[in-house]
This record gives sequence, C-alpha cells and structure tokens, in this order.
Amino acid sequence: MSKNISKVVMAMAAVLLLAACGKKTEESIPSVSENEEPVVVTEEKKSIVVPEDREWTVSENLVVKLSGFAQLEEYDEETATIISVHGDQVEITGEGAICEGRRIIIGQEGCYVVRGESDNARIVVDAEGAKVQLVLDNVQLTAGDGAVIYGKEAKKISITCPAGTENTLTDYVFYSDDKEKAAIYATCDLYLNGTGTLRIKGNYKHGIATKDDLKIYHVTLDVDASEHALKGTDSILVVESNVTLYAGTDGCHVKNEEDENKGTLVVLDSYLYVTAEDDCLQVPQAIILQGSEVICRCYDKIVNCDGYLEGTDDIKVWR
Repeated sequence: MSKNISKVVMAMAAVLLLAACGKKTEESIPSVSENEEPVVVTEEKKSIVVPEDREWTVSENLVVKLSGFAQLEEYDEETATIISVHGDQVEITGEGAICEGRRIIIGQEGCYVVRGESDNARIVVDAEGAKVQLVLDNVQLTAGDGAVIYGKEAKKISITCPAGTENTLTDYVFYSDDKEKAAIYATCDLYLNGTGTLRIKGNYKHGIATKDDLKIYHVTLDVDASEHALKGTDSILVVESNVTLYAGTDGCHVKNEEDENKGTLVVLDSYLYVTAEDDCLQVPQAIILQGSEVICRCYDKIVNCDGYLEGTDDIKVWR
C-alpha cells in the first residue's frame, strides 16, 4: 500500500514540475502587444567624413587649394560599387558601371572599388557633371588599346590608393583613338591620393595627363613615360607625396600661358625625383618648391620657366 502511495506522490510531483517549467518558458518569451511596435535592430553604417578644404598662400599673387574631395581617401565598402577583374572576366556588384567587351564603363557619380588583374582591360568614366572616386585595391591592369583609365566625361575624378596597396597601370604602344594621350588621361580635374603606391608605365605617350588641373596628395607615385611623365594643362600641385618620374621628354609639363592663376607647378612638403630626356620642369608662369626635396637629372634644362621662381635654387642636380 505504502509503495502505491509513494508512486502516486512521485507522479504528482512530476506533473507539478512540468507545469512549472511550462509556465517559466511562457514567461521567458517576450510578447508584443497590439499597440506596441517591435524594436528593429539595424547595423550602423560607416560614416565617411570628407576632409575640410585646404589652401596655401604660396606667393603674393598665388593661392593654391586642395578640396575635401581631392583629399578623400576613405570609402564605404557597403555602399561602393565593387569591380572585380580576373583576366578576361569582370564581375560588377552595385550600380553605375557596366562592362562592354574589354571596357568597364562608369556612368554615374559615386565610389567604385577596383580589384584584380588583367592584361587587356580599361576603365572609362563617362559621367557628365559627376564626381567619381576610383579606389584601386591592389590592381594590376594593362590596356591593349587606349588609356588604362580614361576620364572621358566628368566634373572631377579622384583616384585613391589605400594604405598598403600596390597598384600598377600599363598602356600599349598604340592607341586607335588619339584623343587619349596617357596611361591615365582625363578631360577634367584629376586627383591622386591615398598612402598606397601607384606605378604607371606610359608606353604610348604620357604617363598621367589632364586637360585641367592635376593634384597629387599623400600618394607614393612612380611614373615611367615615353613622353611627359606628368602633364597638367592648367597646373600641377604636389602635396605631401613621394614622386619619382622618368620621362622621354619633360618630367613635369604645364601648358597654360594665358590665365594668370594657371600655368603653375607647386610642390609642398614632398619628395620629387625627375629624370628627363628634355626638361625636368617645363612650366610657363610659376614654379614654387616649398619644404620639399627635389632631385633632377636631364639632358636639356632643369628648369624651363619664364615666370616666377621659388625654391628652384635648392634643386639637387644629378649629372
């Protein structure tokens, strides 16, 4: 009899324990009432801070400026368009870019991250009125015909080489379109920045050329060109950079002789090494070298400028 009572007591205890566990489970699950909105947890996006504009009064009549966009080295991987190049294959993730044969065409404003290697690929920016940031993330590109990067239409183009990256761009000896005149060629203002490394081999004509202003900030740049290494039609500005140039004609070439605020080469707090078959520095209106080490070797003139000169007496000449 006592054994049967014990079994009954044990069975009742088990039932009570299960009921208690069930009640605890129900209470542990939060509920949302009809009038209460559920809490949605969102991932915080990276905030890109555009640097403030900078300017330097380098002479009584000349102020040079570097916009925040020209200094912008950061980018957001989540919002950027990613372009991955692997030989003949191109994969695009995001908006604003398409691939047509060997050409990657960028058609709208934004940030585009390019990665990978190809021995026959090129990037064309055709985005009238747009500001385009191209981030080169360990890129090795050779163009079979034309510029490797061609800024056909844009307001401003910035090429960023992030810290720790090694990037090489090489063009071919022949262009079917003679409007393109360099391995990197732009019809608008062109900016180079980032603390990574960019190497340019200009086999056709120039290494880097633009029809407007060329501004170089923070980057380590190595250019080897059949003709001019750097050509800025309006001006060239180099700030806090390490630049090495080998040129079949001029090292730095600026063309504008008419606008009194153009036709200048300004080098600030940088290292500049130039080897040139013709002139090292061919600039019409002003050459200003401040806080910089400049070393030149050429077979014509170290400095070819009829305008204002500052710091050129401190150029180290290697014969």
